[in-house]
Amino acid sequence: MLILDAELKLSSSLKLTTQFGYQQDGYSLDRYAGENTYAMRKEKLFATYTYPDGKRTFLPTGGMHKQTEAHSSQWTWKQWPNTHTVLIKCTTLR
Repeated sequence: MLILDAELKLSSSLKLTTQFGYQQDGYSLDRYAGENTYAMRKEKLFATYTYPDGKRTFLPTGGMHKQTEAHSSQWTWKQWPNTHTVLIKCTTLR
């Protein structure tokens, strides 16, 4: 996180202030489900289709390991005495 402040004092009663901020976040999530767990039985239930020769699933036998990553950046700019806030947020999922 980065915050920069600037202040301009024009007189004893008038002062202009501005603030700029930048924040970057990221997280990763690992999930594992064993072969005979509720999560895998539910995944296989939604991935099972009926064919003329019986029901089949396209999921292989065994468990499941999912990895998720997300990154986000946020820029903020504030200015006083007239307050204008600009917020730009960018998120990418991998």
